[in-house]
Amino acid sequence: MTDPLVADGAASVGRTLSRSQARFLRYWALNITLARRRGQPGFPGFSYDEAEWARLDQLSTGVTAGGFFLWIGMVVLTYLVVAILVVVGVIGTAVMTVWKSGNVPESQVFAAIAILCGLMIGIAMPLSISFGGLVADPLWRNRPELSPTDRALYAKISGQFRRMALVLAVVVFLAAASWAAFLK
Repeated sequence: MTDPLVADGAASVGRTLSRSQARFLRYWALNITLARRRGQPGFPGFSYDEAEWARLDQLSTGVTAGGFFLWIGMVVLTYLVVAILVVVGVIGTAVMTVWKSGNVPESQVFAAIAILCGLMIGIAMPLSISFGGLVADPLWRNRPELSPTDRALYAKISGQFRRMALVLAVVVFLAAASWAAFLK
């Protein structure tokens, strides 16, 4: 029997989550609650109220040890592969610019570094959590039932990733530009 709160396909409306969204929510819950249980009070930019922490705790239950280690391994591997692709893409573009013009303004270098940081937080991290979850999902036993509040929690977490990517990119760019301004 299928869960009425999980929609098949990529489009989801109302209170439903797609399978990939539900999977991401479960594995993010596993990630963040594991860190919290190990003594880390939270991650900068990712805050939850008591009801959300309770739901994240519920969502993180039921994974087998094998599923957990497979997921962690795939997250690390995927993150490294995406990181390499992002760095090669951004640095490759920068090298092509230098090769064509012979001179690249510092602002473009700072922008490239900011883009790298933003992509690593905003795309590579959620992608690696999701792909690792896709691979490890067959080993997750006793998946918790979805709740009508999960849609809002998923939206909050997605927004947190986007916001952290933007904030990090802006901070890195401003810090690098300030550093260069003071060195002149």
